[in-house]
Amino acid sequence: MTVRQTAVSLAAMRIYGWGLLSVMLSAFLLACGGGSSGGDGTDGDGTAGDEDFDEDGFDDAGDTVTASAVELIGINPPETPWSDMSHEEREFDMIGRFHPIYRELFQQHDAERWAEFGCENCHGPNGSETNFAMPSDHLPPVPAPGSESYNRARGVLTDMYTFMEEQVTANMTTMLGQEVTCQSCHPSAG
Repeated sequence: MTVRQTAVSLAAMRIYGWGLLSVMLSAFLLACGGGSSGGDGTDGDGTAGDEDFDEDGFDDAGDTVTASAVELIGINPPETPWSDMSHEEREFDMIGRFHPIYRELFQQHDAERWAEFGCENCHGPNGSETNFAMPSDHLPPVPAPGSESYNRARGVLTDMYTFMEEQVTANMTTMLGQEVTCQSCHPSAG
């Protein structure tokens, strides 16, 4: 396991507990055959892979990974199609891939507004009661893309619509391995 993989695993353990850590460590070891991509204890480029971290793999506070989730995890299709995953597999995929990546994307877009980012940001405060079903009634309604209403709203909220189109739905389509539109998450605005 590389220093980067270890740092992500430790950060996940601190956030989600030991159970997830054991699942993530097993996945990392199985995915990389228990070794590094270089086959010689390096990242494949002759480095130990720790140039982005302090000696412990964390920032000065000791509890935050200093590397990008997008860089560490990547925006990739799922190994198993989303539609074929069990509820538990979807939950682990959300916790292990979607949450860290989307937290990073939203915080890069507006760090103050999205300083606290969790399940409830997308699924609402009662996500577990609704089995995390999407679209979520707690999100603001969005008109159908291409409609006159959508174009008017996009003209007023240009920055947010651009972010949602270019970052959120585009990356979600890749990560789910299926087409995603505004109405995949937001209720329709008529």
